[in-house]
Amino acid sequence: MGVLSRLIAKELGDAFEGVTSKGRTPDLTIPKSKMNPLVQTREPGTESIDEKGFYQPTFYSPVVNTLEQMSIGKKGTKGENISAFLNKRAPNVAKAELDSFDLDLDPKRLYSREEVLNIAREKGTDSYTVDALYPPSTDIYRSIQRQQILDREVNYVVHQLQANKDLVSTGDASYMHYGGAKNLGHSRSSVRQNYFDPKDMYLLIEEAQSDLSTFISKVAKRGVRKNPKLAKENKEAFIKDSIVDLKNQLESLEDIDLDEGVLNSINKYYQKFFDDKYYIGNWADISKKETSERLNAKIKAMDDLEKELKDKHNIIIAEHARKSIDYMAIDALIQSKKIRPYMLDNQADSLIVDKMGSAYNSISNYTSSYYRDMFRKFETKSPVVSRSDYLKRLLLANISFAKSQGIDKIVIPNYKEIARIRASSISEAMETEAGSEIAKKYEKAKQKGSEEERKFAIDYYERVFKKTYEDSLRKVINELNKESKGTIKVGTRDLMYTGEGAGGGGERTTAGTQLDISNFKFNPQKEELRFNEGGLVKKPGLMQRLS
Repeated sequence: MGVLSRLIAKELGDAFEGVTSKGRTPDLTIPKSKMNPLVQTREPGTESIDEKGFYQPTFYSPVVNTLEQMSIGKKGTKGENISAFLNKRAPNVAKAELDSFDLDLDPKRLYSREEVLNIAREKGTDSYTVDALYPPSTDIYRSIQRQQILDREVNYVVHQLQANKDLVSTGDASYMHYGGAKNLGHSRSSVRQNYFDPKDMYLLIEEAQSDLSTFISKVAKRGVRKNPKLAKENKEAFIKDSIVDLKNQLESLEDIDLDEGVLNSINKYYQKFFDDKYYIGNWADISKKETSERLNAKIKAMDDLEKELKDKHNIIIAEHARKSIDYMAIDALIQSKKIRPYMLDNQADSLIVDKMGSAYNSISNYTSSYYRDMFRKFETKSPVVSRSDYLKRLLLANISFAKSQGIDKIVIPNYKEIARIRASSISEAMETEAGSEIAKKYEKAKQKGSEEERKFAIDYYERVFKKTYEDSLRKVINELNKESKGTIKVGTRDLMYTGEGAGGGGERTTAGTQLDISNFKFNPQKEELRFNEGGLVKKPGLMQRLS
């Protein structure tokens, strides 16, 4: 027996000591070299078809797959030996995914295959699906997340990478993309037709986002659990600033004067309305008493605002406006406004409704995120933690989709073009960075004018997206090239930009990354993909945000 063979035999013998015949190395159900491949045949009847008739990609869990295929003694195998094999010897089992199962097997107890599989499936995710959505091309994200290029758009699809069980509580799900508790990430892609050669078709991956990782990152970044006083102060300052900004916008842009006393009253009771610790959480999981407390806190703030408006400002709130605090504020502002002679009342009223409505939505979203982080118990273990992990799975999902449509080319835009189109959403990004040095630099740039604000935004997003769409992409492509035995080839494609949309910049040509998958053998109807990466198990790293 050769040296390598002896080493392998020793490792496997140690792993299954006490459950096999003395001196005999147990045989795996299949060789280790063939466990957990990138592509494997799916069980018949498990394929699924999306609303447009394309086969949807699925991913299998290497953790569960290993438990199904590894050697288990007739009387069972010790928990410590099963854990040792999963942690140290099983190929293509990532540390993050294994940790997400939290198996915690009794070291000395013997487990049958059925027992350990039942534990794993109860605690973790044994499979992942990719749900395809087909939003209209005019969806609300087009101006900030879609690439404005010359090549004709034939189809547009959003791919959602989903676990088969909830990853966050149902209460937290509303803060995930598309409101999904099972969401890991999503991508926005479009089938494109070459403007100069209609036969040349490709799939353009316009954006990839790590929904769960981003959610966890926001919680950690704000740090409000460590400093609830600061969170409360930031929240109060934001409400005040929003109402002052509302006043300034209407007075400077629309020549509408608002009553200072009325604005002060609105600000005071907005603070009380949003100063309710029961504001955030899963309503379905709380007691009737807590539900009553939540409602009573909000109703009291509204009742007190109505009383102060009547007693202090002689404003009687209309019956139709009493159903919410923002409607009450709008009604009060309309009644107390002063406008220039040339402006019609209905024009002024429409402007107040529009701008007060926007202010309320902004306040609600901003403060709710703070209260969510302060008062909810957020506990989850993500099976994916790094940019490259997310990007690889979303890229494979798009490769599967392309194969389903007979498309052999995948294109990813240059990160600078993704940053350019996203620049207009910089204020939203800075809300997450509230109180940080980068947020302070943004405020300084903003004060210097729109051009400086835009330069700051592009620089900020270029640094963010370079990590994903250049550094991580290069790593992922190298891994796929190796795992596919060179059948996924990388090159470039020139994309002609029209200069339309929020990104602007005029007509230009920028080189994107192109993957040629024509020689990659994969049939989404009959095969599924491995969920996590190839190679050795990695040490756990810090959570990284994809986009």
